Amino acid sequence: MLFITLLYLFASFAALGEARPSLQLFSRRSPTNDVVKLPFNKRLSQRGSVKRDGLLPVTLTNDAISYDIEVEVGTPPQTLFLQLDTGSSDLWVLTPGSCDTTTCKCPTGGCTYFDAESSTTAELLDNSEVQFNFTYGSGQVSGKYVTDNIEVGGAQLSDAIIALAVDDIQESRGILGVGLPTGESHDIPTHAGILELLVEQGFISSTSYSLYLDDYALQTGQVIFGGFDTSLYTGQLVALPIVPSSDGDSRLTVEWTGLSIYVEGSMKYSSGGSSLDAAPATLLDSGTTLAYVPNDIFQAFAEIFSLEQDPDTGVWLGLCTIQSWNVRLEFAFGMAVTISVPASQILRAWDSSGTYCQFGFQPAGDSTLYILGDAFLTSAYVYYDFNAMQIGLAQAGWTA
Repeated sequence: MLFITLLYLFASFAALGEARPSLQLFSRRSPTNDVVKLPFNKRLSQRGSVKRDGLLPVTLTNDAISYDIEVEVGTPPQTLFLQLDTGSSDLWVLTPGSCDTTTCKCPTGGCTYFDAESSTTAELLDNSEVQFNFTYGSGQVSGKYVTDNIEVGGAQLSDAIIALAVDDIQESRGILGVGLPTGESHDIPTHAGILELLVEQGFISSTSYSLYLDDYALQTGQVIFGGFDTSLYTGQLVALPIVPSSDGDSRLTVEWTGLSIYVEGSMKYSSGGSSLDAAPATLLDSGTTLAYVPNDIFQAFAEIFSLEQDPDTGVWLGLCTIQSWNVRLEFAFGMAVTISVPASQILRAWDSSGTYCQFGFQPAGDSTLYILGDAFLTSAYVYYDFNAMQIGLAQAGWTA
């Protein structure tokens, strides 16, 4: 069994960077060992893509298609694994009967469920007709709200608003959303999400967190609520402003301004004159397995890597041998920071023969909301600072 440290609870922060006023660069601090590390184990799911659409470290479970956090909900506590999702701010859980192996993609070991009737602290919201309704690329989730206790990384939170998924759904885990607060999907007034509760109840000092997914092959990672770990990135942690998304919603989007593709040390493509000249708002989303890029950018990928489209699924595939190429994808975000993504991060196993792999970057089609998901994020260290409305980006410093 592989144990992965992803969520820590820090008693003091002399070592990890705390949130601070708006800066172009986030300053470094010397590391500290004063942390509480929580283990999580690898959980594999059926093949597929996940949806499109003080300091506190917490434990994440990284499996083939998502990153899960272990939480305790209710009284007595019930253990659940929830997918960490930077693209939404809702907290929803599976309930008994809402999902099984015949209706959704349960990970190895099965899905985890929350039985509100077995919790002595669960209370249905006053308006029992309030509906939770969220549409993902892979299905729709609906249900009702309760309030209850939840423990995340050793932080015991009270009065958390939790959506109970009661209808048959295609999603497989439940979601712990850490996106901007306006990303909730409900008909009740805006309420405090997990980040806000951590601040309100005194566990962290700022509404922020950092995300480190590590090398895809290692299936490790870390999230720290309230700050960042200077030992997990190289160079400078550069602050980029959060910009409005193309659909008008409040999302964790930044301006993506350039892409260069190098193969065997030779530049094969530069995005000058492409759609990236307009610096499109691009979502950095851990809840999306792949990346969805402008069609002209994808065309460059398709030509350089001789990609082919699977006729049954529409997914674009490449030869798995590309992983051994000397490839470097350079993603530019203004003049401030460039993130380098190697070939080892851009392909995912597809068939048992090992001949073809799913390419990590797919065309966005008619959508103008571009998404850099896990295929990009494994190479980046990302610090989401809601107080300053900035996102810090740096090159990830892989642990192995």
